[in-house]
Amino acid sequence: MKLLGVEHERLPKYGTAASDELLLQEGGEGRWVVFSEDEPVIYYQPLATDTCHELAFRGYQKMQEVLGGLGARKLYNEAFGWKVYFSMHDEGEKISMQHRFTKRIRAVDANGQRITGDSLASATWRIIRTPELYTRMYRHHMTSRILQQVDEHTSVLMRTFPDENAVMRLRFVCMVVQVEDCVMDSTPDEMGFSWKSGTRRRVRILSSILDPDKCFPRATTHTPSATAEWMREGMSYLSFTEIDDENSIEIEYGGLKNVGSETASCTGLPFVCMNMGEALVRWEQLVTPTRTLLITEK
Repeated sequence: MKLLGVEHERLPKYGTAASDELLLQEGGEGRWVVFSEDEPVIYYQPLATDTCHELAFRGYQKMQEVLGGLGARKLYNEAFGWKVYFSMHDEGEKISMQHRFTKRIRAVDANGQRITGDSLASATWRIIRTPELYTRMYRHHMTSRILQQVDEHTSVLMRTFPDENAVMRLRFVCMVVQVEDCVMDSTPDEMGFSWKSGTRRRVRILSSILDPDKCFPRATTHTPSATAEWMREGMSYLSFTEIDDENSIEIEYGGLKNVGSETASCTGLPFVCMNMGEALVRWEQLVTPTRTLLITEK
């Protein structure tokens, strides 16, 4: 696994410090940040570059643990070419939802241009770091602000998120990083007897929610509020795997987040999943151009 913003490659089995200790390491002078015109400014303490890279590695390990589990394996539905998987997990004091959306697209767009995992990741990275483009993916108004640009492939952002009643009161701080790794491919032949094995290159954009208390040391994020509630756990990823022998790209968007009892008891597709699905369709429209029509005069 390689962080695209780091010159060397490493994946430690065990970190050298606890996550709380890492977040307490200061990355320079703090500053006041305007998140919304309707809210007071908030004091952000930047994270050290090494701290950000260490937390990114831990986020990658967490993602691998989630993907290695049994959650979100049963197909729920299909829409617009996307396959939808989700599952609920009761962990006693909290309930979490794991989700996966998958789709395979042609590696050539409607205008005959080549599409690669890198080109999709690059277009997505631009959307993520451009608040106006990011907002266009959602039906409800989403606020997104860059708190810290760690390097070309790593950023810390603050965002809003709709609650179970579609009210934009949830918010979180997250680290977003581009990661490159490989996935093993083992496919049976037509008779099902022998196997061909190989590796396929994969580019991922990984987002990990950070503890807001460590990022905003002067704020009271635990104080109950009717207008704002801080998310403290969760992760998501968007991956692009190139399948050269089929001239296609496998796209997967997945993650894990805590949910309330209303979402957990939902008998159909939860609102949070529908919101993600709608955003994916709009994201696809932004990164894959439609066929261009040329009109000429006779």
